Amino acid sequence: MSVKIIQWNLNGFYNNLHELQLLIRENSPDIIALQETHHSTNIIRLKGYVSNQSNNNTTCGGTAIFIKNNMKHNFSNSTNNFSVTAEVYVGFKLKIISLYLNPSEPLPRTELISFFADNTHNCVILG
Repeated sequence: MSVKIIQWNLNGFYNNLHELQLLIRENSPDIIALQETHHSTNIIRLKGYVSNQSNNNTTCGGTAIFIKNNMKHNFSNSTNNFSVTAEVYVGFKLKIISLYLNPSEPLPRTELISFFADNTHNCVILG
């Protein structure tokens, strides 16, 4: 089974919604991973997709994963505020992570090492 994935650091979901809709129409991705959505508590939606979104209560940063409604998946609750995770079933279980690391707020090295050590098997990290 092939899977189409679009990844975009879009610097504002609503500022780039038209371009995102064009990308979706032209490419029909199965999975969309976005960074810097710039949403706080608002849930952002795309027709034909379900989503998992970070809620960092700020209007900068933010990550989201959108998966086509008909694709078998499972969303995971993130234990951090810089990523969101989904597992999709594509003949095997594949973990998808949308990650945004704010350059003005560096994470401690130990936290990054732990994050990557926990996500090594059948995993795609986007961001």
